[in-house]
Amino acid sequence: QINIVNLLDKEVREIVLVRPKSVKVFEEGINQIERWKNACPEVELYMGNEISMYDQMKKSRLFLSMVCGTAQLESFSVNFPTILYWSKYHEIREEALPVFQKLIDVGILHQSKQTLANKINEIYKDPINWWNQPEIQTAKNLFCNKFAYKSNNWISHWKKELISL
Repeated sequence: QINIVNLLDKEVREIVLVRPKSVKVFEEGINQIERWKNACPEVELYMGNEISMYDQMKKSRLFLSMVCGTAQLESFSVNFPTILYWSKYHEIREEALPVFQKLIDVGILHQSKQTLANKINEIYKDPINWWNQPEIQTAKNLFCNKFAYKSNNWISHWKKELISL
């Protein structure tokens, strides 16, 4: 993560907020807070639990997720500008690969630190404009329809699916 932040332009680094997945100060014997402060003193760290991810997103321009998990699913579901970095695919089923490839094709999912940093540097001033492009929304919606589907009528959908099984 520090390597990625260091690839960002200075003006971008100055507005970055890092929200580690854990509030543990010591992880694997390394003081993560000191490590961040020494490596990237301009970066703000949020180590608390008082502010929800959603409330923090309301104050943010762009959400970066480095794992395939719930946070990414939630940011996609609320249609918040999201960019992903996975150095490699996490055990993805063969039939799901085309959906993830679409995310790569439109610049949402990156497997290189440099391409990720380049994209963030390119869009950080107005990520909403980037996010609302039709090809970005199409790829995100394809992903959501497969893996993060939401509906106001979800009980009916679940009932129909369970009955079909």
